[in-house]
Amino acid sequence: MRLLKRGRRQWRKWIRRGIVAAVIMVVLAFLSVSWWIGSDVYAAGDAAVQEYGGDRVDALTKYVDSPAHSFEERNRAVWALGHLGDARALPVLEKYYTGQPCDHERTLCQRELKKAI
Repeated sequence: MRLLKRGRRQWRKWIRRGIVAAVIMVVLAFLSVSWWIGSDVYAAGDAAVQEYGGDRVDALTKYVDSPAHSFEERNRAVWALGHLGDARALPVLEKYYTGQPCDHERTLCQRELKKAI
């Protein structure tokens, strides 16, 4: 009987350790992904600032508005603006949002615009 109780205690101990380890791993994964997204947002902002000057939001809105860049590059700027969450970007984002299905060959990604707005 004692062996059975000791075995149960050890199993519970290992289960608790496993749960703690899983929680730690989830938190670390969340922090890693957050850092990765943040660094990509700032990289897009820095590239726009180098070209247009000003702060990140102003430069990214000019980047979105510029026909000199491909739709892929402009969509990246839309994505970055969405993550920055600054209300100053709304007029430009709303200007391009039609609510129609995406046509990446002719327009900015409507899904990204909707998420950014």
